[in-house]
Amino acid sequence: MKIIQTLSLSLILSIGAVNSVSASNSTTVVNFNNYPAKTICLKHPDAANSDKFFSTQTMFNFEIYKPANAAEVAGIVKLFKANADVLVCDAGRVTGDFHAINLVLKSAKSKSWFIEQFKKVGLSTIKINNNEVVNVDKM
Repeated sequence: MKIIQTLSLSLILSIGAVNSVSASNSTTVVNFNNYPAKTICLKHPDAANSDKFFSTQTMFNFEIYKPANAAEVAGIVKLFKANADVLVCDAGRVTGDFHAINLVLKSAKSKSWFIEQFKKVGLSTIKINNNEVVNVDKM
């Protein structure tokens, strides 16, 4: 009789434990967005207002998602350096598919200047913070 009581108590406790574990494991849905190649990814708290951000800053750090190769990144850096308004431009760290670019300007420029420069170096899409990917004309 003692064995039956012990087994029934163990069964009740194990059912309770299984139910509590299954109730705490909720399903999580994760969406992985696949950005277009050569998308500019800009993460900065002040970038929410892109007009103000681009017209007040002189130091920028952004990433390019999936450029064709390191030579293409070097070409983009070279084109930025060729601009008379750019003080320093160099390639930064590579993190997976993201290639960092560090850009320092001699003086603050308008958002339209950046749109023109991004197009000139072959970058046509941009993702700012958690916003959707848009054409650089609409940033």
